Amino acid sequence: MPRLPEELTRKMGLDFQIRLLRRALAREPEDFATAFRLSNLLSAAGRHQEALALDLRLVGMRPDDPVVHYNLACSHALLGRRKEALASLERAVELGWTDASFMLSDEDLRPLRGDPGFLRILHRLLPSSESETRGRGRQHPDAEDTKSAARQDEEEKPQRDQRGEEGGSGRHGQRPGQTGAS
Repeated sequence: MPRLPEELTRKMGLDFQIRLLRRALAREPEDFATAFRLSNLLSAAGRHQEALALDLRLVGMRPDDPVVHYNLACSHALLGRRKEALASLERAVELGWTDASFMLSDEDLRPLRGDPGFLRILHRLLPSSESETRGRGRQHPDAEDTKSAARQDEEEKPQRDQRGEEGGSGRHGQRPGQTGAS
């Protein structure tokens, strides 16, 4: 039996997981953990408009959660919506996001890196980012299964970069006060 290319296998796996989580969310529309995981998967699959719609819903579910505002900023940035991305990122920081180094390495925020607004937000964080490591990784405490997706995404990122593939890599994080250990 011929073996499917690894990228095709990964894509099929993402599509299956997305379908599965969509069904689960249809049954329980207020399930934050399911919506959060689905948003991550949609972004990883390059379905940024769908991820944005779900991120907006997640912000409605948890308006004081810096992680969902950070993810919303990533979705906006990936869709070229600088103003909205910066406003969401600013809100995430107001709510407790403190990891400047993660923001700098997050490929989803690459479109914002030279923007004066992004630099102002980053400058606000620099003093605290050296002593604290909040908002790290793709993990959210209510969405435990995203750890393996983050590891897989990080392992495959250099391969995607070499092939010139698009796709979000660093979106998402933990709540303030959680360590970045995966």
